[in-house]
Amino acid sequence: MSRTPAAPTPAGGLVARHPLAEDGRGRVVTLTQSGRTLIDEMYPVHLTTEEALLAPLDAAERAQLEALLIKLAIG
Repeated sequence: MSRTPAAPTPAGGLVARHPLAEDGRGRVVTLTQSGRTLIDEMYPVHLTTEEALLAPLDAAERAQLEALLIKLAIG
Protein backbone atom coordinates (compact mmCIF):
# COMPACT_ATOMS: atom_id res chain seq x y z
CA MET A 1 0.00 0.00 0.00
CA SER A 2 1.36 3.40 -0.97
CA ARG A 3 1.62 6.17 1.56
CA THR A 4 1.77 8.79 -1.18
CA PRO A 5 -0.88 11.46 -0.61
CA ALA A 6 -3.68 11.56 -3.14
CA ALA A 7 -3.01 13.87 -6.06
CA PRO A 8 -5.23 16.93 -6.30
CA THR A 9 -8.17 16.62 -8.65
CA PRO A 10 -6.72 17.29 -12.11
CA ALA A 11 -8.07 19.93 -14.45
CA GLY A 12 -10.35 21.56 -11.91
CA GLY A 13 -12.60 18.53 -11.55
CA LEU A 14 -13.16 18.10 -15.29
CA VAL A 15 -11.39 14.73 -15.41
CA ALA A 16 -10.96 11.83 -13.02
CA ARG A 17 -8.05 9.42 -12.73
CA HIS A 18 -8.56 5.77 -11.84
CA PRO A 19 -5.92 3.06 -11.40
CA LEU A 20 -5.82 0.36 -14.05
CA ALA A 21 -7.64 -2.71 -12.84
CA GLU A 22 -4.89 -5.01 -14.15
CA ASP A 23 -2.08 -3.83 -11.90
CA GLY A 24 -2.88 -0.44 -10.43
CA ARG A 25 0.29 1.24 -11.74
CA GLY A 26 -1.24 2.86 -14.79
CA ARG A 27 -4.06 5.35 -14.78
CA VAL A 28 -7.22 5.74 -16.84
CA VAL A 29 -8.31 9.34 -17.29
CA THR A 30 -12.00 9.98 -17.93
CA LEU A 31 -14.21 13.04 -18.15
CA THR A 32 -16.38 13.81 -15.16
CA GLN A 33 -19.96 14.95 -15.67
CA SER A 34 -18.68 18.54 -15.40
CA GLY A 35 -16.11 17.77 -18.10
CA ARG A 36 -18.75 16.28 -20.39
CA THR A 37 -21.00 19.28 -19.85
CA LEU A 38 -18.18 21.67 -20.75
CA ILE A 39 -17.36 19.69 -23.91
CA ASP A 40 -21.04 19.70 -24.91
CA GLU A 41 -21.21 23.47 -24.40
CA MET A 42 -17.93 24.31 -26.14
CA TYR A 43 -18.03 21.94 -29.12
CA PRO A 44 -20.41 24.12 -31.17
CA VAL A 45 -18.19 27.14 -30.44
CA HIS A 46 -15.16 25.15 -31.61
CA LEU A 47 -16.89 24.12 -34.84
CA THR A 48 -17.89 27.72 -35.58
CA THR A 49 -14.33 28.93 -34.98
CA GLU A 50 -12.89 26.15 -37.13
CA GLU A 51 -15.26 26.94 -39.98
CA ALA A 52 -14.35 30.65 -39.82
CA LEU A 53 -10.65 29.75 -39.90
CA LEU A 54 -11.06 27.47 -42.91
CA ALA A 55 -13.56 29.67 -44.78
CA PRO A 56 -10.97 31.15 -47.16
CA LEU A 57 -10.01 27.66 -48.41
CA ASP A 58 -11.88 25.87 -51.15
CA ALA A 59 -12.58 22.12 -50.96
CA ALA A 60 -9.32 21.15 -52.69
CA GLU A 61 -7.28 23.38 -50.39
CA ARG A 62 -9.02 21.93 -47.34
CA ALA A 63 -8.22 18.42 -48.54
CA GLN A 64 -4.60 19.40 -49.11
CA LEU A 65 -4.39 20.97 -45.64
CA GLU A 66 -5.88 17.83 -44.09
CA ALA A 67 -3.35 15.63 -45.89
CA LEU A 68 -0.45 17.81 -44.77
CA LEU A 69 -1.64 17.84 -41.16
CA ILE A 70 -1.95 14.06 -41.18
CA LYS A 71 1.55 13.78 -42.62
CA LEU A 72 2.91 16.02 -39.86
CA ALA A 73 1.02 14.11 -37.17
CA ILE A 74 2.30 10.68 -38.18
CA GLY A 75 5.83 11.85 -38.90
